[in-house]
Amino acid sequence: MKPIVCAAALLAATFSTTAVASADLARRQGCTNCHAAEDGNRRMPSMSFPALAKQFGPVGEDKLVAQLHDRSTGHPAVRSSPEQTRQIIRWMLTLK
Repeated sequence: MKPIVCAAALLAATFSTTAVASADLARRQGCTNCHAAEDGNRRMPSMSFPALAKQFGPVGEDKLVAQLHDRSTGHPAVRSSPEQTRQIIRWMLTLK
C-alpha cells in the first residue's frame, strides 16, 4: 500500500510543479500581458486562459501551436518556441 501512496504523492507534486512552471512560463513569454490566468479580470485586453481553453480546447493542441506560430488567427507574434507554446497550451487546457 505504501508504494501506491508514495507514487500518488509524487505524481501530485510533479503535476503541481509543472502547473506552476507553465504558469510562470506564460508570464515570462508575455502571455499574461493580455490573458488573465483566471476568469473575471475584465481589465485584460483579451480572453482569460480558462475562457480560451473552453472555446479553443476542442481544436486540439497541435493545431493551436501551429496557429499561434503561423499567425493564421490574427494573434500577435509569440516569443516562445513551439515546445514552450505547447507547454503553455497544455497548462491552459487544465484550466477549463
